[in-house]
Amino acid sequence: MIDVDVLRYMAVSPHKLPAAVAADWDPSEKLDWRIGIRGTVALARSLSEDDFDVIILDILTEASVALYRDALPSPPTIVLLLPALAEARRRHRERGPEPPGSFMRTQSLAAGNWRLSDSDFERLWRQQESFTAADVSIDNTSLSPEQVATRLDSWLSGTAPG
Repeated sequence: MIDVDVLRYMAVSPHKLPAAVAADWDPSEKLDWRIGIRGTVALARSLSEDDFDVIILDILTEASVALYRDALPSPPTIVLLLPALAEARRRHRERGPEPPGSFMRTQSLAAGNWRLSDSDFERLWRQQESFTAADVSIDNTSLSPEQVATRLDSWLSGTAPG
């Protein structure tokens, strides 16, 4: 799995989420987003050439999906995982206290501990709720990570029901 935020964070700290900018923003105009997508595509190509399956973890907009689809050698399957807002809020609050100011990481990146401000979180969830470029959408409100993985595996292997 390639976590695009890790690549972005190497260049720009903190980077801005699409929820923190205008709805019509162009990710190609932002250095951290260009670096994240280009680095992810290069790593995904390299892994794919050696017969690895690749999962890219990113928060997408219609514009960033277009960048991935144009740059990757084969079209990616875009999967939206989105729990109900109440469950998403609960999970979000489990990550710790709200940081001061806008989006920032509250602890070290290596520890994987970061959290959005509540207002950025709400904007991001609403943006993802209206995201239309997904090939598959999964309401993971009541699913464990293992159940999500099983669903994805069956869908991607063509054995999903109906």
